[in-house]
Amino acid sequence: MSKSLLITVAVAAVVAFIAGFFFLVGSSTAQDMDLEGASAEELADLGVVFERPKDGDLPVVDSAAAASAAKARFDPGAEAREIVLARLHGGSGDVRDGQLVWVVNMDPDTITPLPKLGPGSFGSDDSSDPGDAKAVFSLVYVDAKTGEVVGGLERAYDAGSRD
Repeated sequence: MSKSLLITVAVAAVVAFIAGFFFLVGSSTAQDMDLEGASAEELADLGVVFERPKDGDLPVVDSAAAASAAKARFDPGAEAREIVLARLHGGSGDVRDGQLVWVVNMDPDTITPLPKLGPGSFGSDDSSDPGDAKAVFSLVYVDAKTGEVVGGLERAYDAGSRD
């Protein structure tokens, strides 16, 4: 590898690190915080609390990679409307209490098919037609250290029953 190429790669790595640091400092974090479409109170009623990351909590995976992992659960065209770094308390799936996660809040107007919400819910085999369901919010939890999807939370309503 030539010396000029090595220098270019090194400079690019430093710039990427600095940009990532300022992104993290400037990005929103969650602490009893309302997410778009999901209030802190509603989330707490569902058994989920987000806590601001502790000093020194730095993700290994960046928010763009977390968003990609979350979007992969849906059809093409799915978009994230909000991404926050948080320590998660409660929840389901493979989440450990206090785990550092990226909370990827998906844009409900862009997600299809509607996520499987569990037995008897829209999108499950024994439920109403998922085409009649409308997502209110869909949160995907991505481990900030590994980039793996470890859980999530969705809320939907029957679109046919609302005006």
